[in-house]
Amino acid sequence: MALVSEAIARYHKLIESEPYIDLAWAQALQERKKALKLNGGVSPVLRPHFMTQREVAALEKASELVASAIERVEQIALTTPALLARMHLLPAERMLAAAEPGYSSFNVATHLHTNLNDASLRFTGHSASASTGVIYGDALADLYYEAPPVKEFRKKFKLKKIGGAKPLLSAILKAYKESGGKNKKPSIAIVEFHAGGASEHGLLAEFFAREGHTMKARTQLDAVLGYQATDRLSFQLGGLNLTDKKEEAYKDISSRWQMTGVRLANDP
Repeated sequence: MALVSEAIARYHKLIESEPYIDLAWAQALQERKKALKLNGGVSPVLRPHFMTQREVAALEKASELVASAIERVEQIALTTPALLARMHLLPAERMLAAAEPGYSSFNVATHLHTNLNDASLRFTGHSASASTGVIYGDALADLYYEAPPVKEFRKKFKLKKIGGAKPLLSAILKAYKESGGKNKKPSIAIVEFHAGGASEHGLLAEFFAREGHTMKARTQLDAVLGYQATDRLSFQLGGLNLTDKKEEAYKDISSRWQMTGVRLANDP
């Protein structure tokens, strides 16, 4: 941690002295964030987070171990009827859970909520999807790397940007190949489940396009109706992809509703 402490002290000294103390560079940085739609409370700081190579390696190793344990739990749950019954899945959810994706892991990408403080590392949450921080982190790293005080700082300290978008793309392509895909540059779709696409999806689409992958972005509208008959019996009826008739999102018959189910709750 001595190296990180020294780096932080050096950087703080830089931005507290001329010509950086007037913060004109910081205003320019904010304007560039706005141009990329990164101004929604993302990283309102003057200094990037510094980590040593050893800390990065420790974070990667710990993340792989935790993600592997989570996947093992998922495998056990889906192959153990008693555990699966405790999840109270709807029939359509059971069908999806039993579907064979065609590649080795349950999740192509996973998101671990992590706190890193000095030598302390703590995971506080998990979600089975790619974090928006993947592409935001890349965009912010590019902006800070070329900021005037960081360029001055790099004259003494060697910095390396930690990318996330390229590993994400590699994971997608690995799953594609495992499932039988043959194209070297397959098309990639980013499907929105609500109107008004988020800016991170646009940035991710631009990245994929730069890497040579044709983008097919669209907005999908879904609807679910529910009725609570009793405190133990409820019905749900829903339709997926109501706005795009060309999309073959149904399982067998194009005219059928996408999701139906009757759910019985166990006694508390």
